[in-house]
Amino acid sequence: MKRALVCGYASLDFAVGLAGHYQPGHTVLINDRSSEPWPHPGGCALYCAKPLAAAAHCQVLTWTGDDHHGDLYENEARAQGIDTSTVATVAGGATPVCMLVYERDGSCGCLFDPGFIGREVLTAVQQQAARQADLLCITVGPARIGERLLELARQDALVAWVAKNDEISFSASLRKALGMRADYIFCNPMERASVNAALQGRHRAAPVIVETAGSSAVVVEQGELPRHTLPVCSLQVIDTTGAGDTLAGGTLAAVLSGETDSKAAVRQGIDAAYRLLLPRSTT
Repeated sequence: MKRALVCGYASLDFAVGLAGHYQPGHTVLINDRSSEPWPHPGGCALYCAKPLAAAAHCQVLTWTGDDHHGDLYENEARAQGIDTSTVATVAGGATPVCMLVYERDGSCGCLFDPGFIGREVLTAVQQQAARQADLLCITVGPARIGERLLELARQDALVAWVAKNDEISFSASLRKALGMRADYIFCNPMERASVNAALQGRHRAAPVIVETAGSSAVVVEQGELPRHTLPVCSLQVIDTTGAGDTLAGGTLAAVLSGETDSKAAVRQGIDAAYRLLLPRSTT
């Protein structure tokens, strides 16, 4: 079985939908807590790893605090068939927490407690996992760790970059390293400019780029080959947390299972995101 390693921050997500518009000094009712359990173990790496665990020996490389939330995170990962031997505990640290507040118009505010950012180190177990991985997937996490993992990765390993507009997690040097190495890149239209800049001067074969835009069609392209547009099934969903990361994980799972047609692989990623969102649908 292939080995996949997904790196990124852990998080416990408290997602709510509001009945009205939030205003300081006023009370507004919560009318939706669709993500169960609540809080929901999350973070880009976990969402990406879940579909991968069905196709590969999947490890999530992250850090939690030595607290109850850290236990919730590891229990959820193990329940999904994910190997948690690469989850390190930061002594005295609080597991990161994210509060996602969705307005009725679909806009979202995010409150984030990073817990212990800056104290993460690569353990010997994590380094060994990076050397053994057939697929290394970099999501939002410590930039210095991402750069080190790329150095440790085998030359024949597949590398995936799940992009985010976060210049702290994706520093200029990490973006450049990923642009030179990544075989699969997942981004949205707002992130595409930084992806294109990172690809300048690349000598390897062109990566498969998967561009998502919420409920709009997904665009798949690779170098000079024709672009393909894949439709998605629209759902009325308040909490869309993790959909893009799940699409990435589902796509990569198809690749590790032997799918060589990038369009077919991305269709499987779209299906994985649909299965994630369907229980949260309001229709």
